[in-house]
Amino acid sequence: MKKKILYILLIATLITSGIILLENTENRTQKTEEIETTEEPQEIGREEVETAIKLAGEKLKDDLKTNGQFNYIYDHASDYTTDSYSMVRHISGSNALVALYKFTKDESYIEAAKTSIDFFMQYLITEGNKSYILYEYENENADTGSQALALITLINYENETGDIQYSDTITQLANFLLSIQNEDGSYKNYYPKDDPDYAMATELFTGEANFAIMHMLERTGETKYLAALQKSYDFVKNYFESTYSSPIVSWNSNAFARLYKYTDNAEYADLVIEMTDWLRNLQYKEDNIDDPLYVGGFRTEDPEQWLTCTTGAFGEGINAGLSAIRDQGDKDLEESYDETISLAIKYLLSVQHEDGSFNASPSQEWVRIDFNTHAIMTLLGALENYVY
Repeated sequence: MKKKILYILLIATLITSGIILLENTENRTQKTEEIETTEEPQEIGREEVETAIKLAGEKLKDDLKTNGQFNYIYDHASDYTTDSYSMVRHISGSNALVALYKFTKDESYIEAAKTSIDFFMQYLITEGNKSYILYEYENENADTGSQALALITLINYENETGDIQYSDTITQLANFLLSIQNEDGSYKNYYPKDDPDYAMATELFTGEANFAIMHMLERTGETKYLAALQKSYDFVKNYFESTYSSPIVSWNSNAFARLYKYTDNAEYADLVIEMTDWLRNLQYKEDNIDDPLYVGGFRTEDPEQWLTCTTGAFGEGINAGLSAIRDQGDKDLEESYDETISLAIKYLLSVQHEDGSFNASPSQEWVRIDFNTHAIMTLLGALENYVY
């Protein structure tokens, strides 16, 4: 009789524990102290990161329509869609598909990349020896970021496939970028009508332009590209040290980390480390935020809407910082960067939907294409940097 009673009590305890665990799993916004389980969080290793990349890659392919556009915004909690579209984010998707092909050697990724490239190439305008992309449905002026990312994407596509059909376009896009560099080393953010008061666009697009010009320097070795980067280095350094503005960091860190490796000039690495080390201080950690679900993300004005986007974008820059540090011999700093990236990836995987996309934040289930592409590139960068 005693054994039977003990058995019944054991079953009741297990059922109750299961209910508690289920409730805590479903309520993702609960604080750590409210979660009544002692189960250790799953360790994330290379296998988990590779799985996340492949899942996200399949979703990116699935989001590609037959006309070459991507599903731009969608919401897992509703049927919300939008007719708005961003060319620069579209091209980021194209570049991510090429990167996924490089990682997996799965031909379906390069085929999808070609379809998405065909879409943006419809909007190419050539003026003399210069070309640029103008998506008139979005803006009457061409944004510099689209030209830079198109150049990067086409070079990466050529490198991976050996297909040189875009060779002339690559040169013409580069000529365009050189033509809109300002005397101070920054770049006009729009063409033909610049918007110098839009500081965030100038910061982002200057970084993207520098990263594109770096690709051209690696491709050709021509000194005009080196001169443009050296000119922009002074602008970026002075701008960052006077504003400490985060949009200037990630793309420029990618550009100057590669310029450091190309020239072996340590001042470029020093700038990358200076910028990304500052950026790392914006990361949410257990000692500066109450909600554990936000740990690993990076501070932004509206974390409910932009935490994932910011974390993916900042992660790309911090990966660039780590690549520069690997050659510096500072093992303590290297380990600290590893921890930053690992924590960011832990956050990204926590908001990855079962379909492979990345939700805007722990509390918001809407997705925009760049949430996915930034996350993919950060995950790939972590593997390239041997974080796992």
